[in-house]
Amino acid sequence: MELSQRDAKTLLNAAKIARENIKSKKAKTMANGLESMVTDIMGESLLTPQINRTETLELNLRRQPLTFERPTLSSLYQEYGIIRAAIDQPVDDALRGGVDFKSPELDADDLKLLTDYMEEQGVWDSTKTTMKWAELFGGAGLIVNNGQDSSTPLDLKSMDERSPLAFFDADRWELGMPNDDKRPDMQGLYTGELFYYYGRPLHRSRVFTMIGDKAPSLYRRMLMGWGLSKCEKMVRDLNQYLKAINVIFELLDEAKVDVYRLQGYKSALARPQGEAKMRQAIGLTNSMKNFLNALILDKEDEYDQKQLTFSGLAEMLKEIRIGIASCVRMPVAKLFGLSAAGFNSGEDDIENYNGMIESDIRPRLRPVIKSAVSVACIKLFGYQPPISFDYKSLRVMSQNEEEDMKGKKQTRILNNYDRGLITAKENMETQRAEGLLTAEKTAAEQGLTEDFPVPPVERVTQTIKNPDPNANPAEDDVTNSQI
Repeated sequence: MELSQRDAKTLLNAAKIARENIKSKKAKTMANGLESMVTDIMGESLLTPQINRTETLELNLRRQPLTFERPTLSSLYQEYGIIRAAIDQPVDDALRGGVDFKSPELDADDLKLLTDYMEEQGVWDSTKTTMKWAELFGGAGLIVNNGQDSSTPLDLKSMDERSPLAFFDADRWELGMPNDDKRPDMQGLYTGELFYYYGRPLHRSRVFTMIGDKAPSLYRRMLMGWGLSKCEKMVRDLNQYLKAINVIFELLDEAKVDVYRLQGYKSALARPQGEAKMRQAIGLTNSMKNFLNALILDKEDEYDQKQLTFSGLAEMLKEIRIGIASCVRMPVAKLFGLSAAGFNSGEDDIENYNGMIESDIRPRLRPVIKSAVSVACIKLFGYQPPISFDYKSLRVMSQNEEEDMKGKKQTRILNNYDRGLITAKENMETQRAEGLLTAEKTAAEQGLTEDFPVPPVERVTQTIKNPDPNANPAEDDVTNSQI
């Protein structure tokens, strides 16, 4: 039978509608599955691999820098010893023992006077505290007060020995900036001339600033030239540590659980005053157990005690400690006060830690120390002499190693004296400057002895006359070689 064109078109449309209905039915059937439900509720991203997606990184970002949260940082430093150790310990080690001053115009007594002044007037303490605030808040400043108008530039030429001098530490939040003078440069640094310290204007030259960790350009202008807090990189690891400690704290309360199976417990709770009676019965049972180490129960009742185990928690805490120590570049033994375990002496870890101090902490301290020393020299000596300083060694030597080092230093000094390169006075002054002398000022230091030792050739040929007139004439001349 032949179909007309109209009939053929009608059949094609019916077949198309049938295919669409079948496809729709299959879709509805698949939509009833668990996968489709989870996709609708949670989104398709959770059902796809995330290891190569940038959304995974973005989900774990805070976006808002912790540096802007001053109260949070203050509370962290106050309450958590691990935060205080991570910030204070490197700074204290960097300035342990002070520094060694050197100057071509100042003698050993003047250098000792400068060293004593820096310690007694608290300059080292103020400098260390300023660096600690820079690490915690991202920036700080050492304020110089020499009795001049604080709003004017620091004038060192008008200072002398009679001028007052004091140093104060201040964090970045104490050094306010005027709203109409916040002009950052291309690097985002504050270029205004004045800070405000609790409403008092301070000229920029009177504040020796320290910067924390350098911020990316996106945040640099927001920070007005200050740096990032050291706690920024500790948030994730610190949260893991606090979570583990809280879990252990809660588990300690549930380490031992008493389980009572009392006959008629549910029916007793349904009766009036049943709950009070059951509480009284269980309390009496516990008191008897604690007092008499005995437990009295009904024949149909049961008693059991479950004790939790803490296996795996030590390994978990160890890994978390390693994560915290690595983010602040400190050894676990230094940060948590643990001793090295196994065959590891810990020397490699300490060397890496010392390298961090040499490359990160001490370079940021040097400009501030140099400025403070220059002002202190004007206070002590009336002028600013050329002076430099070296940091103390970070390596802590044993008593035997220290004595061996002193012996080698003394040998080098005496060799220069024997060769006539230094005088007796210079010899003794050098030994005292190195801490090799404990006696009071010697005659050589006072210039009462010969400047140079007797040359070896003259010592051999020199004769010693016997002062005794009754001695044998043949024994009058005795050479050093015969003696």
